Amino acid sequence: MTTKAQTKRDNLTTLINTYGIDFYDARHLQGIAGSLHRLAEYDCNHGLSDRQETRMDRLFEEARALLEGYNLYTYHQSDPRGWPLLVDRKPIAESDTYRPDRICPY
Repeated sequence: MTTKAQTKRDNLTTLINTYGIDFYDARHLQGIAGSLHRLAEYDCNHGLSDRQETRMDRLFEEARALLEGYNLYTYHQSDPRGWPLLVDRKPIAESDTYRPDRICPY
């Protein structure tokens, strides 16, 4: 059985080796994904304040800008049961979010 820490380490390795992302950028992306996940959980249970919604938007824009430098695309999946952030080499359509070759930094 794979633990959350092992999965996070594997995803970090994939971001670095497969997608060519710098180690520190990959770690930062994992932090953004974790924050987005926590906000999505809170939204599901309690709803978000205006400040939290603004933070969620800023976090996604930060991830998008970071990945733009690597010619990668991202998609924010706000359902807390799924991955909060998807990364791919091609643009990600909302109807096409469940391809197994994508990576989530979380």
